Amino acid sequence: MTKHPQVTYPEGVEPPTLQGIKDAHARIQTQVHRTPLLTSTTLNTIATQAIQEIKTFENDSVQLELALKAENLQRIGAFKIRGAMNAVLKYLEEEPEDEKNFELNLITHSSGNFAQALSLAAQALTTPEKPIKATIIMSSIASPIKKAGVRGYGARIVDCEPHNRVEICNDEIRRLEAEGRKVAFFPPYDHVDIIEGQGTCMVEVEEQAQDLWGVGAHPDIVLCPVGGGGLMSGVAIASKGFWGKKGVSVIGAEPTGANDAHGAFYSKIWQPAVAPVNTVCDGLLTATGNITYPALMANIDEILLANDDSTIRAMKFIWERMKIIIEPSSALAPATILGDTLGGLEDAAEWKRIVRDVIQTKRARGDSNPHVVRVVIIISGGNVALDQVLRMFEQLEKQSRR
Repeated sequence: MTKHPQVTYPEGVEPPTLQGIKDAHARIQTQVHRTPLLTSTTLNTIATQAIQEIKTFENDSVQLELALKAENLQRIGAFKIRGAMNAVLKYLEEEPEDEKNFELNLITHSSGNFAQALSLAAQALTTPEKPIKATIIMSSIASPIKKAGVRGYGARIVDCEPHNRVEICNDEIRRLEAEGRKVAFFPPYDHVDIIEGQGTCMVEVEEQAQDLWGVGAHPDIVLCPVGGGGLMSGVAIASKGFWGKKGVSVIGAEPTGANDAHGAFYSKIWQPAVAPVNTVCDGLLTATGNITYPALMANIDEILLANDDSTIRAMKFIWERMKIIIEPSSALAPATILGDTLGGLEDAAEWKRIVRDVIQTKRARGDSNPHVVRVVIIISGGNVALDQVLRMFEQLEKQSRR
């Protein structure tokens, strides 16, 4: 009988830490982009309008200041390269001396951005003295664009069906080992080194927030999408490590059509991935794992839901106003806070309550500007087919005319 993830870490697992995230940042910084923290006056205005009925004291209205951590501008177009690079580089650091000149074969099962990330890591880190190859187990129904990306980085693809990817991956590992090859398996998200790598984006935010808002400034709220939980775990651990004593709230965002993390968080009982899924956020379909689930339970404060219409509206708004390409899974997080100004949301009332709680906490701490609420939103990626997005936007326009 398979044991499901629990609210505590598995026996023998050293949990991911802020120090591990800082070490990961030092390890990978020459291999990844330092992505910008982007702002938009219009976005601030729209988000503030959505909660304009909230008053603080002395008749001051709340003011939201949003900053988007643009991981869509990262290598491979998504945050996943951070975790892949950290895991592979750390593996190479710890490799026994008598194996350092052996060819290394990296392997994973992924039909998404991690497939491209591990493929790029193999290509970027290979040397004549240390050849590194990548084998990716990918679903037969995976996006042709993502398969092309994996092949473009020189990796070998082994096809599978969605239900047997783990079995096929294990078969491939046994085959490679039987040939006398050295193999290293890396899961897409449920791994301490992967989580700590993903959290490195917040080491940058810790510095960038002060450049943006002033020395010593920090976000009051950090908002991040939740799928398997690798990114959310790293972001949450780093955020609580940097600003936990300053009252930061760490909020997850999940689609209503794939809301297993939301259910697991509030019930405190792990839940499998929703089946069948019903969402355009195809990067958020995986359930949390043995490491990510307890990491989320220990480090996040809330999970908000947004429906697909709200997500597409937010994506269209950011494409048009901020001139950056983001995918639906990235648009989900800003969708949770834009309120009725861009369409109905599942959790608009919950978002308003969170902002109100933050204001009250700032007042209790003696903050000089309690009505100014600073929010960092993690934009996880921008890998989406243009024709797919245009169809979404066209359908949205048709709905708005009704």
